[in-house]
Amino acid sequence: MRKSTIPAFLLSILALLCVSTPAHAQSATGRIVGTVQDTSGALVAGATIMATLPETNTSYKTTSSESGTYGFEALPPGSYTITVEQTSFKKYSTSQNILTANDTVTINVPLEPGSISETVQVVGTYDKVQTSQSGNIGTIVNEKTLETLPINNRNPLNLIAIQPGVIQGDPRDNKLTGGGTHVFGARDRAINITLDGIDVNETSAGNGTFTPIRTNPDSLKEYRVITSNPSAEFGRNSGAQVTLITKSGTNEFHGNLFEFHRNRALNANEWELNRQGIQRRFFIRNQFGGSIGGPLYLPRFGEGGRSYSDGKDRTFFFFNTQFQRQIQTREQVSTVFTQQARQGIFRFVSGGRNNPAGVSGASVDTQGNPLPGVTIATYNVVTNDPRALGLDPTVRSIIDITPLPNRFDVGDGLNTAGFTSQATRTDPQRDFTLRVDHNFNERHSLFGRYSWGQQDTIGDTTNAGAARFPGLPPIVNTGRRPRNLAVGLRSTLSSRTVNELIMGANHFEFDFATGSLTDSRTTPIVFSDVSNVTGANPIDPLSNAFGNFRTINTYQVLDNLSHSRGAHTFRFGLNLRLQQHFDLRGSVAGENVNPEFQLGGAVDPTTFKLPAQCSSTVTTNCINTNDRGFLEATINNLLGKLNRIDVGLVDFGGQYGPPGTGFKFDAWYPEYDFYFQDDWRIRPNLTLNLGLRWEPKPKPYGRSGSKILVPNKPLTLGAPPATDVTFIEGDLFKSDWNNFGPAIGIAWDPFRDGKTAVRGNFRVAFDRIVTFLPSAAVYPAIPGATLAVINTVIGQTDNRLQSGIPSLAPPAGVTPTTLARPASPNLLSQEVFDPNFKTPTTYMWSLGAQREIGWGMVADIQYVGRAGRNLIGGYERNQVEIFSNGFLNAFNLAKAGGESALLNQLTSLHPQRRTESGAAFLRRFFNSGTTSLANNNVASLASALNNTLVTVDGVRKHLPDATGLGAFFFNDYPQFLGGLQIIDSNSFSNYNGIVFQLQRRFEEGLEFGVSYTFSKSLDDKSYDPTFTRISSGTSQAAQSTPLDANNRRLTYGLSDFDRTHVLQGGGIIELPFGPGKRFGKDTSGAIARLIGGWTVTAGFVYETGLPFNVVSGTNSFSNRNSSRANYSGSNFRPQYRNDPASGLPFLFTAEERAQFTIPAPGDYGNLTRNAFRLPRFFNMDASLIKRIAIKEGMRIELRAEVFNLTNTVHLGFPTTAGGGQNVTVTSGTSVFSRDLVSDSLARVVQVGFKFSF
Repeated sequence: MRKSTIPAFLLSILALLCVSTPAHAQSATGRIVGTVQDTSGALVAGATIMATLPETNTSYKTTSSESGTYGFEALPPGSYTITVEQTSFKKYSTSQNILTANDTVTINVPLEPGSISETVQVVGTYDKVQTSQSGNIGTIVNEKTLETLPINNRNPLNLIAIQPGVIQGDPRDNKLTGGGTHVFGARDRAINITLDGIDVNETSAGNGTFTPIRTNPDSLKEYRVITSNPSAEFGRNSGAQVTLITKSGTNEFHGNLFEFHRNRALNANEWELNRQGIQRRFFIRNQFGGSIGGPLYLPRFGEGGRSYSDGKDRTFFFFNTQFQRQIQTREQVSTVFTQQARQGIFRFVSGGRNNPAGVSGASVDTQGNPLPGVTIATYNVVTNDPRALGLDPTVRSIIDITPLPNRFDVGDGLNTAGFTSQATRTDPQRDFTLRVDHNFNERHSLFGRYSWGQQDTIGDTTNAGAARFPGLPPIVNTGRRPRNLAVGLRSTLSSRTVNELIMGANHFEFDFATGSLTDSRTTPIVFSDVSNVTGANPIDPLSNAFGNFRTINTYQVLDNLSHSRGAHTFRFGLNLRLQQHFDLRGSVAGENVNPEFQLGGAVDPTTFKLPAQCSSTVTTNCINTNDRGFLEATINNLLGKLNRIDVGLVDFGGQYGPPGTGFKFDAWYPEYDFYFQDDWRIRPNLTLNLGLRWEPKPKPYGRSGSKILVPNKPLTLGAPPATDVTFIEGDLFKSDWNNFGPAIGIAWDPFRDGKTAVRGNFRVAFDRIVTFLPSAAVYPAIPGATLAVINTVIGQTDNRLQSGIPSLAPPAGVTPTTLARPASPNLLSQEVFDPNFKTPTTYMWSLGAQREIGWGMVADIQYVGRAGRNLIGGYERNQVEIFSNGFLNAFNLAKAGGESALLNQLTSLHPQRRTESGAAFLRRFFNSGTTSLANNNVASLASALNNTLVTVDGVRKHLPDATGLGAFFFNDYPQFLGGLQIIDSNSFSNYNGIVFQLQRRFEEGLEFGVSYTFSKSLDDKSYDPTFTRISSGTSQAAQSTPLDANNRRLTYGLSDFDRTHVLQGGGIIELPFGPGKRFGKDTSGAIARLIGGWTVTAGFVYETGLPFNVVSGTNSFSNRNSSRANYSGSNFRPQYRNDPASGLPFLFTAEERAQFTIPAPGDYGNLTRNAFRLPRFFNMDASLIKRIAIKEGMRIELRAEVFNLTNTVHLGFPTTAGGGQNVTVTSGTSVFSRDLVSDSLARVVQVGFKFSF
């Protein structure tokens, strides 16, 4: 696949560094600040302060300023010893001061008069509350937490779910979102994740708990989650800032070996399987690996020959690797031909209907034998072939790949039946991380870290990719190839100036490979669909589809410069990222670039001597109507009779390339961030944080021949109608240079004791677009970029596979250039960006207080507000007009049985209208379905009439234009009657919340953090449009699509992820048994090993249920999405109930359902968006750990981890019924009352073993 190079980018970066002030980056370091005072409170200038990290014996030196303040910048996290010396004062030393990532620790130093040879030694004098930073609201996930808490899938980011302010939108992420993790009202793709300062996001379609580089709990030292109001050095996104830090080596060798195991014997069964009496699915997972770190032995040369430096105090390494072996199966039921059908013998019930075993009127028993009393007739496909060509050899070869049936309750039982097998999916993974740190001297240090991974999914069931039959290759094998590099240099330029430079790259390949494409038996043949018998469609055993592939590269340079002067600490920074999104797609223009030969077509009953069809007068020696269609499909399949051939072609140098040519697009997205920050310590107990961030967003551009084509005129709201829109080379949207975001706040220690902090902060932050949005929605859909070539003429006569296949080529004169101006009218659907697209902007404010309350605990209360503006959204530009043109009035007349002159004119050329009036035609022809009068579908009916194409005097027109009402009677752009979706930045959100937190860092065997959040989140769209953008129908996404493009407020309501109350947290308890503990402190030997070393941990989330919609299922207002229902009852909270007859759960009783009705034509319903809620959600994970010391420095660890400890079932709506998170009034009681599925995973048990040294 395509590889990229970076020399040009690096040269430009080096040039920029030469002319620019060094500036921002989100690094993985922290700060230690404070003041030096004497016993009278006078400030002490010129004191020498040393910060030492004992584990590597690395020291950093500075002096106090004339105002007595000091600061250490860009320090690696760790437990520091601070020593202070000044003449006429005793030496001061404080140890065990914990600095975490992106934290500012305040250590104020009281110097006592005396001799410098005397030392005052104290422990842990750092402030436990944040007295120096007004923002950076969040928490640290420390090494102890990572090592001890149960972490599902060994993904450290899953612990984000229990951090204050975090909300899980959808536990299974089976809707539309990027993981469903939201922080203080932010969208879930607004999360920025870095590893050692370098971007590790999946930038094409981000996810708050996923990174392409799979870190594990043993590879990280810690990570910080900033959930709101980050200081100016943080950017890229407005949601959480997640800073991951790789472990480093120390002066001693440390390491471990581990294995974690799961299998179905330990797990609970899924709720749906239990309900159906199906046993647990086969599942085995083993995750194993190890780590090692310490001083790095390096060769040195000199007198006496080669020798080795032990690396202590200077050079350190750390290496971690993890492997996964996972296999799981799911029952797969496929439809196959019976033995007789494979020989061309079609069997049917004479005078009756074919039915499989186990149903009323079954034709066969469970072994496929015809039941007594059932008269079976046969039809010989071979002998009745008018061309006498016999069974098609290619088709026979395909069918012969498939096994014979092993069950007969599928298909029709006589010609097709079922084959049950276990579809296997395997997920092999291997990942490693290597880090090296080197101290040149006390002024300069360097680190380098490289992470590599290979994560495959063989038989990807998520993408319907399992092998369809045993012994065949999988349909889809998904390959993931992440690489990440970080190199950082820290330089102390003077006692008050520190610079930190980090350069790196993030690479990710995502390959959806068709596993059967290289199999010699694979053909482009698609069997004829049979829809008149449930489950009767024969399964194509292999796939000829060309897969999709994408490469994401991010090249990054960041720099932080810190300088202290007096009471000020100035920081300048830059973060320059150049992102490449390269696509190679096989799915284009609704087709695949590899051809498909679809079997089917009409079967002449006389020529093929078909049996008589049963009717009211013919009841014996005849074939049922349904089986007659099945017979025709079987004839088409077995004889290889072609119905159509199709292929997607791709622009290749101004002409369409041959079939098999994938669509390539190479898009680049530059991102430049700069910041300035001044932390002004006005008084020892009062700090003012002043920052400004500039995030210009240049427009994306194409390289390597990839051109961005855009409409030659504006298509947004207010633009004039047109029939001549042409796509020309241009900008996807304009560069946005004025993104200036202030960060202002104050931190106050009112009692001057470091135990209380009052903080207030205001911040403006920005977001980026995920690159999958234009790469999937825009670039491959540019008119002319791709072309669907569909030959249906071949199906109008009896053409066979063995007679040869005509070539697939564009029609004469059709080129990418000619198609750049779509014909008008046209049923084309098109998505374009608003050329005035603006950068999504978020305004954040917070006010809170912290207090150290004793026993190592800190209480925290914070109010957090957020207002999102210019958020990414979209709307239907070709929304039909039904009000000003009189169509609504005409619809109401027709519905009431009246007549309308407008309808007479509008429908006068409709091909289905007879001699009746226009209103009578509507009542007759549109009497059911989504365009029916009865269900008030005025907007969808308008769209159906508008999209009816007729030919007048040899000219193709759509109905309003052809009947003299004009081309713009219903909407403005008839070139895009299938839909014209504008991706814009006009969505908005508002959030207000208050969070209470109680936290204790690990001391004396106990650590915990628990928080309660009370909040409300409102918006008009809850997710960044990525895979789903501007939706239609009754789906959840459609309810975030504007009902009226001119009034976005109609969709303003509770966010899809809003949860009013959230209680969450976690903790670690080392049980007080064994040597040195409260109980059994004097034990030894076997007894000590038995009762000591036990640890219990837990993490939990208890939160309000998700909101959902009750929609009407009708298009009474908008042709794009369903109106919401009218509701005549009082607002209530639905509860789960069980139907005593069926045992199925439901939410609404019959009486409650009766309170919902469909709105009148032209109305959108009286319910607001997300008016109701599901019941609450609860989950708890827990673990039991036993540690056994082997000898000093060595121990083993046995673990039992349980996820969803209580096996709590949370029920929600299925995505296939009501669209997910919606209830549809017109869909019947199966959806409205009972059709619920589990939204939570069943209890999972994992056991683990770890050996540490």
